[in-house]
Amino acid sequence: MNQIDLTRIDLNLLAIFEVLMEERQVSRAAERLGRTQSALSHALARLRRQLGDPLLVRVGGTMQPSPLALALSEEIQPILRSIRRTLAPRQPFDPATSERVFRIAMADFWSFAVVDFLAHAARHASGIGVSWSALRETSLLALADEQLDLVVAPSALSRPDGLRSAPAGNLAWRCFMRQGHPGWIVSLSVV
Repeated sequence: MNQIDLTRIDLNLLAIFEVLMEERQVSRAAERLGRTQSALSHALARLRRQLGDPLLVRVGGTMQPSPLALALSEEIQPILRSIRRTLAPRQPFDPATSERVFRIAMADFWSFAVVDFLAHAARHASGIGVSWSALRETSLLALADEQLDLVVAPSALSRPDGLRSAPAGNLAWRCFMRQGHPGWIVSLSVV
């Protein structure tokens, strides 16, 4: 098994790389990071040497990522988010003053379950927001990567390591149709 010696890699360069991937221009990335353009160019050159790849190549006025740069960017984003969260100053959550946006994925038929929560939040935590997205096959992976805060999904889905689950009530499924529909007689006999 090939293992990389992390003591030989400047991990600070990954944070610089993240901004370079977002800006795709050394001067804008340098401005955003509060560094000189020259310092950022040198940092990119060091990262290129360490990884043995051009990473970003100038095409016109922007930098185009190499295939390795695209793959690396996708892999390091959740890692850097996790480091930021881990090192962030610890402050107790205060719903009355929080301006956090909670990202939730669930099937739209679950909307009834959050109505009371949203009403309560509007009264007692007016600064928080809720970003709702549809449940997808990748929702649990997004939760593990901290791109989502909560997922309501069937319990039979395979869970990535590190996720906990709890029952979300009992679902009683029903089939609805208009009276007189050809399937009406069938559904009456099933119930």
